[in-house]
Amino acid sequence: YGGVNGTLTWPAGTSGARDIVIPIVDDNVDEVSKLFQVVLSGATARAVIADPVVDVTIVDDDTVVVDVAASLAFLEGAGSVPAVNVTLTGSSEETISVVYATSDGTAFSPGDYGFVTGTIVWLPGETGTKTVLVSLVDDVADESNEVFTVRLSAPVVASIGRAIGTVEIVDDDTSQLSIGDVTVVEDLGIVTVNVTLNTPSASFVTVEYM
Repeated sequence: YGGVNGTLTWPAGTSGARDIVIPIVDDNVDEVSKLFQVVLSGATARAVIADPVVDVTIVDDDTVVVDVAASLAFLEGAGSVPAVNVTLTGSSEETISVVYATSDGTAFSPGDYGFVTGTIVWLPGETGTKTVLVSLVDDVADESNEVFTVRLSAPVVASIGRAIGTVEIVDDDTSQLSIGDVTVVEDLGIVTVNVTLNTPSASFVTVEYM
């Protein structure tokens, strides 16, 4: 707030209320309610001050919000995911925290990724982005892309905006078809040529021959 001082006047024969106007600073920091005092003194003409000190409470109207990144995609062979961002918008005079945990979708832990849970903390005055690290399993199966989620819960001081972020694991494996040369004796009448698929695929695999 802005400090003020001055003198209030009632001409002879008058009474009633007079206003003391005090500017209040509208910041964007989440904070506890603040208190200051207005002090009256030096009344003249035998006026008695009934309440020389009054309290003025400034009630904070700012909020801070935590969001998880909406949608991310990472190659399966990336090993770990360094950038599942959890962002605090605004700051507070108090410590802010939120709990995070991964949850299965079409990707399952521990076969496709490593389950993680924990608490992210922003100290008083701190703001911005923190990251959740999730390890990916680099298998050799040719499969469809899969997803899991990172979920936020149990906020302290802040509120949660976007609570669920989706992480897509982009498969980087391929299946390979191979065929080898064959030698056959003429009088056998037939020859069998083997075509081999080296790894299973999540899709239906076909190949033409002639």
